[in-house]
Amino acid sequence: MHIARLVVMSAICCFIFLTAGNAAAQSPGLTEHTSGPLIELAADFRAFRSPLFRPRTWRPTHRVEGIPDYARVKREQIDGLREFRARLNAIDPARLSVHEQVDYLLLRSEMDDVYFEQHILREIDTNPSYYVEQAVDRVAAELRTAVPYSESKARAIIAAFDETGPILKQARDNLILNEAAPELAEMALRHLENIRAKYEAGVALFEPHFPRQQRATLRSSAARAAHELENYRNWVQENIGQMQGTANVGAKNMQWYFERVNFVPWSLEDLLAIGEHEKNRFLMSIEIEETKNQGLPELTMPTTDEWIEWFRLTYLQTKYWLKERELISFHDYIGESFIVEGTWQEPFGGIGNRPGLLGFTTEPKPENAKRLFVVPEEHWFTNTYWERTMRLDPITDYQHSDWPGHYFEAEVTSRNPCPIRAIHRDTGFSQGWAHYWEEFFMDMGYPFLRGPRTRELTYNFLLLRAVRVPMDIMLSEGELSVDEAVQYQIDRVPTMEEHISRAEVDMYVRWPYQATSYIIGKKQIEQMLGETIMKNDFTINWREFHDALLEYGQIAPALVRYELLGKDDQVRQFWDDVDTP
Repeated sequence: MHIARLVVMSAICCFIFLTAGNAAAQSPGLTEHTSGPLIELAADFRAFRSPLFRPRTWRPTHRVEGIPDYARVKREQIDGLREFRARLNAIDPARLSVHEQVDYLLLRSEMDDVYFEQHILREIDTNPSYYVEQAVDRVAAELRTAVPYSESKARAIIAAFDETGPILKQARDNLILNEAAPELAEMALRHLENIRAKYEAGVALFEPHFPRQQRATLRSSAARAAHELENYRNWVQENIGQMQGTANVGAKNMQWYFERVNFVPWSLEDLLAIGEHEKNRFLMSIEIEETKNQGLPELTMPTTDEWIEWFRLTYLQTKYWLKERELISFHDYIGESFIVEGTWQEPFGGIGNRPGLLGFTTEPKPENAKRLFVVPEEHWFTNTYWERTMRLDPITDYQHSDWPGHYFEAEVTSRNPCPIRAIHRDTGFSQGWAHYWEEFFMDMGYPFLRGPRTRELTYNFLLLRAVRVPMDIMLSEGELSVDEAVQYQIDRVPTMEEHISRAEVDMYVRWPYQATSYIIGKKQIEQMLGETIMKNDFTINWREFHDALLEYGQIAPALVRYELLGKDDQVRQFWDDVDTP
């Protein structure tokens, strides 16, 4: 296995924020980051950490070239982690500034995440679906570029197809059958259903964009890959009866992960109570909106061309509405989020919440922009839960995923002058931030493109976030099976259907807290907002408050609160010497 080394960031300056006062009064200033050992440790650890696993707490800084030796990677990650823990433990956090103490905890959480993936999740040993994702995603990653494909890019796509067999052979060698999880095997079987037909249809889409002299090689490589996947599906089907492991991580490991990796300050009982409270509040809000809107015409589904136009209008309206109300600062490096018509071909759009979406554009993505793809209106996918609602009015998700949600926040975070924080990713902050803006837009009177009925749709999305909290906890504890968790959401969220619910649960079963983080991160941001208003004599400068949240990086909200407001009551519980669950 050949892994490119991380290029260490040369900038060593980093924000250190005052720990007293409030966001409106504070003015974060650039200063020299004094902890060279922390920066060096972070660079070395991230170069060591394998990008072959889900990047739950970091933005991968390198990629794997060639066919990985998965068993070797597992051993290297387990053995190497001990050295990095020793280096971290050699640093005395009591001698660090508040900012550096937070950086210390961030690195500890990333190391704990590696422990979790190798000792608890054990994807290489126990997850038959992991190898399917590895094989398919390597092809999908190579396809995402402008067409026509150059000869070198065509060779890379063909090479990715050719890696399928060696990857799946390792699955047969590495999986410990009596410890593997049958629910994850069933997930693999679903991904591989009709796989040959899907690969043939994919080649029909790719081939016209290939250099003519490489098209025959593409067809033969893809056919071999499909054959290998079919054989693997048969092998999984033959051996699923021997699999006795569990897909869930269990209550003890889940609680440890919540506390050590995501710095959640509240107990599981607290989280369940918060989720139940929010669920009831959003159910009430949906009924209120429907009562208010009686007599208004139902929203109709637009054509794809109309939706593309509406999406553009939503970008412009959102940008200038935020700007005119001085709700957040703007940066030249954050450009338009836009959509263009694409196509659907599973599984080459990637295995995930919107699998199958692809685009073959002749122009590269414009600088400082985010491009999305959309299928024609007659496509079956347009009637699934997320897609149907977003087409009725783009703002139902735009403030969450684009401005000022994930796209906006990620662009700011990636430019944080602290090399530790520019790479770190926390789902509690990311999802909490995006979820916070959904309700904020309604409370602030955002002029919805399609009128007040959009509020009903947005509250439906908010309801789903609340329903996810008990679903996530019960799924991770093992009280709900994967199938039961899928049905749990369908039964509690109007218009939810199987395709989307299953795609979500397939992800959440291997990523505890991700589903819970939307509500809990939002409540932590609201806590900081309330405390800031109180400190500032019952006033708030919205722009300064929102800017301050982003300037600390995408770190756990409890750690943001420690720096922003100087409150250590939540952070104190995270300082302990427990290395493992």
